[in-house]
Amino acid sequence: MNLKTKSTEFALTGAFLLILPIVNFAQTASGERNGCAVTDKKQSAQFIVYEGSRAEKYAMLRLRNNTNCPITVETDDVDPTPRQKVVLPDGSFKFEDVESKDGAIIPAHYLLRDLENQTLKSGYGWGDSVRRYKIPAGRSILFEVPLSELKKGGQAVAVPFVYEWEGDFVFAGMTGGVQHCVYFLTDDLPTKIRSGK
Repeated sequence: MNLKTKSTEFALTGAFLLILPIVNFAQTASGERNGCAVTDKKQSAQFIVYEGSRAEKYAMLRLRNNTNCPITVETDDVDPTPRQKVVLPDGSFKFEDVESKDGAIIPAHYLLRDLENQTLKSGYGWGDSVRRYKIPAGRSILFEVPLSELKKGGQAVAVPFVYEWEGDFVFAGMTGGVQHCVYFLTDDLPTKIRSGK
């Protein structure tokens, strides 16, 4: 075996040893999250249902977090989260989020998936500045989607989210990171809404 082969073998072994602790850590971290469970076994972990319409222009949808773990979604840069002032032992203070009430109405960011072509597009006129909104375990949010988008058929509303332990980088499912989506199919609209009657 020549020197070149030996140095290549050493480099590959070194690279493997550097990767090994990372893989083990990821497996351990994942295993520690097994405490997250579905609360209502008859439903999916997260799901969206139709709640009604407003001014015959918007569908009100409810996204339910049906687990015992918080999830985070992305919203406009408004602050829908109530905060409370907390005085610290040294006399200074900070503001902490108060858990959201069930059914808080927020401008949730969502995507529209064309089910036939399997393409995604932004379904909301987002600005450059966004916020994250935590949906506590067992709670829900309400958000609006224009009925004109839902009546097209063959589409789905997709709301990107992350579990709390995955961080808070959501960025509406368009780039990078760990992401999940919860879907509402246009076919799930009531027939009279879908047909416009």
